Amino acid sequence: MPKDTSCGIGKYVLAKHDPTGQTERWEVPSPLPPHIAAVGKPIRKSRKGTKPYKPRERSPGELAELSAEMQEYHKQCAELNKLMAQRREIEKKLAAKRRALKTVPLEQRLSSPVQGPSVPDNHHILDLSLKFGKTIYLRAAEHIRSTLLATLTRLTPLYNKGRNYANYDAYYDIKFDQMVIQLDDLLEHLRERARSGRITRKMWRVMKTDCNRIGRVSLERMDQRMAEIIKELAELKISFEYGVPEPEKVAGSSTVTTVDEDILMSIE
Repeated sequence: MPKDTSCGIGKYVLAKHDPTGQTERWEVPSPLPPHIAAVGKPIRKSRKGTKPYKPRERSPGELAELSAEMQEYHKQCAELNKLMAQRREIEKKLAAKRRALKTVPLEQRLSSPVQGPSVPDNHHILDLSLKFGKTIYLRAAEHIRSTLLATLTRLTPLYNKGRNYANYDAYYDIKFDQMVIQLDDLLEHLRERARSGRITRKMWRVMKTDCNRIGRVSLERMDQRMAEIIKELAELKISFEYGVPEPEKVAGSSTVTTVDEDILMSIE
Protein backbone atom coordinates (compact mmCIF):
# COMPACT_ATOMS: atom_id res chain seq x y z
CA MET A 1 0.00 0.00 0.00
CA PRO A 2 1.46 3.50 -0.79
CA LYS A 3 2.93 5.26 2.24
CA ASP A 4 2.42 8.98 2.86
CA THR A 5 5.80 10.60 3.61
CA SER A 6 4.88 14.31 3.79
CA CYS A 7 2.11 16.62 4.65
CA GLY A 8 0.82 19.95 3.39
CA ILE A 9 1.41 21.24 -0.11
CA GLY A 10 3.56 19.11 -2.34
CA LYS A 11 2.56 15.75 -0.94
CA TYR A 12 4.02 12.62 -2.36
CA VAL A 13 3.76 8.92 -1.50
CA LEU A 14 6.15 6.01 -1.83
CA ALA A 15 4.68 2.96 -3.55
CA LYS A 16 6.32 -0.43 -3.93
CA HIS A 17 5.99 -2.22 -7.25
CA ASP A 18 5.36 -5.89 -6.36
CA PRO A 19 6.61 -7.58 -9.58
CA THR A 20 9.99 -5.79 -9.51
CA GLY A 21 10.31 -4.94 -5.81
CA GLN A 22 11.29 -1.35 -6.55
CA THR A 23 9.93 1.67 -4.71
CA GLU A 24 8.33 4.45 -6.71
CA ARG A 25 7.49 8.02 -5.76
CA TRP A 26 4.01 9.28 -6.60
CA GLU A 27 3.32 13.01 -6.55
CA VAL A 28 0.00 14.13 -5.10
CA PRO A 29 -1.36 17.16 -7.00
CA SER A 30 -2.21 20.27 -5.07
CA PRO A 31 -4.89 21.44 -4.94
CA LEU A 32 -6.84 18.17 -5.14
CA PRO A 33 -9.47 17.75 -7.87
CA PRO A 34 -13.00 18.52 -6.68
CA HIS A 35 -14.27 14.95 -7.13
CA ILE A 36 -11.46 13.71 -4.85
CA ALA A 37 -11.49 16.54 -2.32
CA ALA A 38 -15.22 16.03 -1.61
CA VAL A 39 -14.84 12.35 -0.71
CA GLY A 40 -15.87 11.59 2.89
CA LYS A 41 -17.45 14.92 3.66
CA PRO A 42 -21.00 14.83 5.09
CA ILE A 43 -23.76 15.64 2.67
CA ARG A 44 -26.01 18.43 3.82
CA LYS A 45 -29.56 18.24 2.56
CA SER A 46 -31.34 21.42 1.87
CA ARG A 47 -34.60 21.95 3.69
CA LYS A 48 -35.81 24.58 1.32
CA GLY A 49 -39.35 23.96 0.06
CA THR A 50 -40.42 21.59 2.89
CA LYS A 51 -43.60 22.36 4.81
CA PRO A 52 -44.41 21.34 8.37
CA TYR A 53 -46.96 18.51 8.79
CA LYS A 54 -50.45 19.77 9.38
CA PRO A 55 -53.25 17.24 10.02
CA ARG A 56 -56.22 17.37 7.69
CA GLU A 57 -59.29 18.96 9.11
CA ARG A 58 -62.19 16.53 9.24
CA SER A 59 -65.83 17.36 8.80
CA PRO A 60 -68.32 16.90 11.64
CA GLY A 61 -69.82 13.89 9.82
CA GLU A 62 -66.45 12.13 9.63
CA LEU A 63 -65.76 12.86 13.29
CA ALA A 64 -69.15 11.40 14.25
CA GLU A 65 -68.47 8.27 12.19
CA LEU A 66 -65.04 7.77 13.78
CA SER A 67 -66.56 8.26 17.22
CA ALA A 68 -69.20 5.59 16.53
CA GLU A 69 -66.51 3.17 15.30
CA MET A 70 -64.42 3.69 18.43
CA GLN A 71 -67.46 3.13 20.66
CA GLU A 72 -68.23 -0.13 18.81
CA TYR A 73 -64.61 -1.19 19.15
CA HIS A 74 -64.59 -0.56 22.90
CA LYS A 75 -67.87 -2.45 23.24
CA GLN A 76 -66.46 -5.49 21.44
CA CYS A 77 -63.32 -5.36 23.59
CA ALA A 78 -65.48 -5.34 26.74
CA GLU A 79 -67.49 -8.38 25.53
CA LEU A 80 -64.28 -10.19 24.64
CA ASN A 81 -62.83 -9.52 28.09
CA LYS A 82 -66.03 -10.85 29.64
CA LEU A 83 -65.84 -14.07 27.60
CA MET A 84 -62.18 -14.54 28.46
CA ALA A 85 -63.00 -14.17 32.14
CA GLN A 86 -65.73 -16.82 31.83
CA ARG A 87 -63.30 -19.12 30.06
CA ARG A 88 -60.76 -18.73 32.87
CA GLU A 89 -63.45 -19.59 35.43
CA ILE A 90 -64.46 -22.74 33.51
CA GLU A 91 -60.83 -23.81 33.18
CA LYS A 92 -60.36 -23.38 36.93
CA LYS A 93 -63.44 -25.56 37.64
CA LEU A 94 -62.27 -28.27 35.26
CA ALA A 95 -58.80 -28.27 36.77
CA ALA A 96 -60.33 -28.60 40.26
CA LYS A 97 -62.45 -31.58 39.08
CA ARG A 98 -59.39 -33.27 37.56
CA ARG A 99 -57.46 -32.80 40.79
CA ALA A 100 -60.40 -34.23 42.77
CA LEU A 101 -60.62 -37.28 40.52
CA LYS A 102 -56.92 -37.98 40.90
CA THR A 103 -57.37 -38.31 44.64
CA VAL A 104 -60.12 -40.97 44.24
CA PRO A 105 -58.83 -44.53 43.62
CA LEU A 106 -59.56 -46.10 40.26
CA GLU A 107 -61.51 -48.98 41.81
CA GLN A 108 -63.86 -46.58 43.56
CA ARG A 109 -64.35 -44.55 40.38
CA LEU A 110 -65.29 -47.68 38.42
CA SER A 111 -67.70 -48.99 41.07
CA SER A 112 -69.46 -45.67 41.66
CA PRO A 113 -72.73 -45.19 39.72
CA VAL A 114 -72.64 -42.99 36.66
CA GLN A 115 -74.20 -39.63 37.28
CA GLY A 116 -76.89 -38.77 34.78
CA PRO A 117 -78.46 -40.93 32.05
CA SER A 118 -75.98 -42.93 30.01
CA VAL A 119 -78.39 -43.03 27.06
CA PRO A 120 -80.21 -39.90 25.87
CA ASP A 121 -83.94 -39.84 26.44
CA ASN A 122 -84.73 -39.19 22.77
CA HIS A 123 -82.84 -42.19 21.40
CA HIS A 124 -84.39 -44.23 18.58
CA ILE A 125 -84.28 -48.00 18.20
CA LEU A 126 -83.73 -49.19 14.64
CA ASP A 127 -86.10 -51.65 13.09
CA LEU A 128 -84.81 -55.18 13.54
CA SER A 129 -85.82 -56.05 9.98
CA LEU A 130 -83.24 -53.64 8.58
CA LYS A 131 -80.23 -55.35 7.05
CA PHE A 132 -77.06 -53.50 6.19
CA GLY A 133 -74.66 -54.77 3.54
CA LYS A 134 -71.12 -53.95 2.63
CA THR A 135 -70.73 -51.24 0.03
CA ILE A 136 -68.19 -53.28 -1.94
CA TYR A 137 -70.78 -56.00 -2.65
CA LEU A 138 -73.46 -53.48 -3.68
CA ARG A 139 -70.98 -51.83 -6.07
CA ALA A 140 -70.11 -55.23 -7.51
CA ALA A 141 -73.83 -55.90 -8.06
CA GLU A 142 -74.28 -52.62 -9.94
CA HIS A 143 -71.17 -53.37 -11.99
CA ILE A 144 -72.30 -56.86 -13.07
CA ARG A 145 -75.98 -55.97 -13.59
CA SER A 146 -75.47 -54.69 -17.16
CA THR A 147 -73.61 -57.87 -18.16
CA LEU A 148 -76.33 -60.11 -16.70
CA LEU A 149 -79.08 -58.05 -18.36
CA ALA A 150 -77.34 -58.25 -21.74
CA THR A 151 -77.00 -62.03 -21.41
CA LEU A 152 -80.68 -62.45 -20.49
CA THR A 153 -81.76 -60.21 -23.37
CA ARG A 154 -79.70 -62.32 -25.76
CA LEU A 155 -81.20 -65.63 -24.54
CA THR A 156 -84.84 -64.44 -24.30
CA PRO A 157 -85.71 -64.92 -28.03
CA LEU A 158 -84.35 -68.47 -27.88
CA TYR A 159 -86.28 -69.18 -24.69
CA ASN A 160 -89.56 -67.85 -26.17
CA LYS A 161 -89.39 -70.17 -29.17
CA GLY A 162 -90.87 -72.97 -27.10
CA ARG A 163 -90.28 -76.67 -27.60
CA ASN A 164 -91.72 -76.94 -31.08
CA TYR A 165 -88.52 -77.43 -33.05
CA ALA A 166 -86.81 -80.29 -34.84
CA ASN A 167 -84.59 -82.73 -32.92
CA TYR A 168 -86.19 -81.72 -29.66
CA ASP A 169 -84.33 -83.14 -26.61
CA ALA A 170 -86.13 -82.83 -23.27
CA TYR A 171 -82.96 -83.11 -21.15
CA TYR A 172 -81.10 -80.27 -22.83
CA ASP A 173 -84.26 -78.17 -23.11
CA ILE A 174 -84.98 -78.41 -19.36
CA LYS A 175 -81.37 -77.63 -18.51
CA PHE A 176 -81.52 -74.56 -20.75
CA ASP A 177 -84.85 -73.44 -19.22
CA GLN A 178 -83.40 -73.76 -15.72
CA MET A 179 -80.40 -71.63 -16.67
CA VAL A 180 -82.62 -68.83 -18.07
CA ILE A 181 -84.99 -68.93 -15.07
CA GLN A 182 -82.06 -68.79 -12.63
CA LEU A 183 -80.56 -65.86 -14.51
CA ASP A 184 -83.88 -63.98 -14.43
CA ASP A 185 -84.31 -64.66 -10.71
CA LEU A 186 -80.73 -63.53 -10.02
CA LEU A 187 -81.34 -60.22 -11.79
CA GLU A 188 -84.55 -59.65 -9.86
CA HIS A 189 -82.99 -60.25 -6.42
CA LEU A 190 -79.43 -59.15 -7.17
CA ARG A 191 -79.20 -56.34 -4.60
CA GLU A 192 -80.86 -58.44 -1.91
CA ARG A 193 -78.41 -61.31 -2.41
CA ALA A 194 -75.45 -58.95 -2.58
CA ARG A 195 -76.53 -57.21 0.63
CA SER A 196 -76.78 -60.55 2.42
CA GLY A 197 -73.09 -61.24 1.77
CA ARG A 198 -73.72 -64.77 0.48
CA ILE A 199 -72.09 -63.93 -2.86
CA THR A 200 -68.33 -63.99 -2.40
CA ARG A 201 -65.75 -62.19 -4.52
CA LYS A 202 -64.93 -65.39 -6.34
CA MET A 203 -68.60 -65.80 -7.26
CA TRP A 204 -68.64 -62.31 -8.84
CA ARG A 205 -65.69 -63.25 -11.02
CA VAL A 206 -67.21 -66.62 -11.98
CA MET A 207 -70.51 -64.91 -12.77
CA LYS A 208 -68.83 -62.62 -15.30
CA THR A 209 -66.90 -65.55 -16.77
CA ASP A 210 -70.13 -67.53 -17.25
CA CYS A 211 -71.72 -64.61 -19.10
CA ASN A 212 -68.68 -64.42 -21.38
CA ARG A 213 -68.91 -68.16 -22.09
CA ILE A 214 -72.57 -67.77 -23.06
CA GLY A 215 -71.66 -64.81 -25.26
CA ARG A 216 -69.21 -66.95 -27.24
CA VAL A 217 -72.02 -69.29 -28.35
CA SER A 218 -73.18 -68.27 -31.83
CA LEU A 219 -76.94 -67.68 -32.30
CA GLU A 220 -76.83 -67.33 -36.09
CA ARG A 221 -79.59 -69.11 -38.03
CA MET A 222 -81.47 -69.70 -34.79
CA ASP A 223 -84.52 -71.32 -36.44
CA GLN A 224 -82.45 -73.94 -38.27
CA ARG A 225 -79.91 -74.57 -35.46
CA MET A 226 -82.14 -74.33 -32.39
CA ALA A 227 -81.48 -77.85 -31.10
CA GLU A 228 -77.73 -77.45 -31.65
CA ILE A 229 -77.62 -74.07 -29.89
CA ILE A 230 -79.67 -75.29 -26.89
CA LYS A 231 -77.46 -78.37 -26.57
CA GLU A 232 -74.30 -76.26 -26.71
CA LEU A 233 -75.63 -73.89 -24.03
CA ALA A 234 -76.78 -76.76 -21.80
CA GLU A 235 -73.40 -78.50 -22.05
CA LEU A 236 -71.74 -75.41 -20.58
CA LYS A 237 -73.24 -76.53 -17.23
CA ILE A 238 -73.75 -72.97 -16.01
CA SER A 239 -75.82 -72.29 -12.92
CA PHE A 240 -76.81 -68.81 -11.76
CA GLU A 241 -77.89 -69.85 -8.28
CA TYR A 242 -75.49 -67.41 -6.63
CA GLY A 243 -76.38 -66.35 -3.12
CA VAL A 244 -79.49 -68.54 -2.90
CA PRO A 245 -80.12 -69.45 0.76
CA GLU A 246 -79.74 -73.13 1.53
CA PRO A 247 -83.03 -74.95 2.10
CA GLU A 248 -83.81 -75.95 5.65
CA LYS A 249 -83.20 -79.60 6.37
CA VAL A 250 -86.25 -81.50 7.53
CA ALA A 251 -85.60 -83.88 10.41
CA GLY A 252 -85.76 -87.53 9.36
CA SER A 253 -85.37 -86.91 5.62
CA SER A 254 -82.04 -88.26 4.35
CA THR A 255 -82.89 -88.53 0.67
CA VAL A 256 -80.76 -86.20 -1.47
CA THR A 257 -81.27 -85.95 -5.22
CA THR A 258 -79.14 -84.16 -7.76
CA VAL A 259 -80.36 -81.75 -10.43
CA ASP A 260 -79.88 -84.34 -13.18
CA GLU A 261 -81.94 -86.86 -11.24
CA ASP A 262 -84.75 -84.33 -10.81
CA ILE A 263 -84.75 -83.64 -14.54
CA LEU A 264 -84.92 -87.33 -15.40
CA MET A 265 -87.75 -87.84 -12.93
CA SER A 266 -89.65 -84.90 -14.47
CA ILE A 267 -89.19 -86.36 -17.96
CA GLU A 268 -90.51 -89.76 -16.91
